[in-house]
Amino acid sequence: MFCGMIDQQSAQRIMAGVNSTTQNNQRMHLLFQSTGGIIGDGVCLHNYFKACPTDLILYNIGTVSSIGVVAYLGASVRVASAGATFMIHSTTSPAIAMTAEHLNTAVKSLRIDDERIKTILNSQISITNRNWSNLRHKELWFTATDALKSGIITAIGNFSPPRGALIYTL
Repeated sequence: MFCGMIDQQSAQRIMAGVNSTTQNNQRMHLLFQSTGGIIGDGVCLHNYFKACPTDLILYNIGTVSSIGVVAYLGASVRVASAGATFMIHSTTSPAIAMTAEHLNTAVKSLRIDDERIKTILNSQISITNRNWSNLRHKELWFTATDALKSGIITAIGNFSPPRGALIYTL
């Protein structure tokens, strides 16, 4: 199970946890709950989940938001409970004091991050042009049913690791 912000330490824990179970198992069930975090670490998890050497099934039994959705989309099997939600939004940067040059660099970085997230989302989910346009200015929330229709999830169901399986917290 993973429940937390996505950052370098949590990404390392998740990858180490998955790596340790892939040696003896052909399938891993991972409960995944996150309100988001660091863009680069979420993209890293997305790419890792895509290349995972075992069948990885991710479950959302609460909320997966922001860069957490991008990471979640890396798994080929994505399940959400009927009451689960998802949220995506445009990239943001914290309000901190900056010089004009630092501000220009921050804008360039935001544009790069916005483009790579949009590329991942565009390749895996289907939403209306109006929603893509609205995404520039507001958050988009999805119920489990909406997530199934758009392709964020592959099924609505419950977290269901095999009976007797050991459950670890990452």
